[in-house]
Amino acid sequence: MRDDLTHGLSLMGVCADVTITVVSPELDRLRRAEAAYDTALADAVTALAAQGSTIRDTAQATGVPIARVEALHAKPPIPPTRCRRKRTP
Repeated sequence: MRDDLTHGLSLMGVCADVTITVVSPELDRLRRAEAAYDTALADAVTALAAQGSTIRDTAQATGVPIARVEALHAKPPIPPTRCRRKRTP
């Protein structure tokens, strides 16, 4: 299907990479669960690092590879956003 779409677009003079994303309620729920896990993992790695845990100990405690813990350490923390109130004259 992907190749057919790419070929059809090329016949119209459009060169584009095509990504097909299957959608269903079950897959949406799975994607949300994965996003929640990723957030929880990042929070756990940050908390353990703040407590002085080594990368190796953090990897063992969270059950993820050391490379993933290192990647999470390398990401800058997301600063909190402030909501601005609309001023009324």
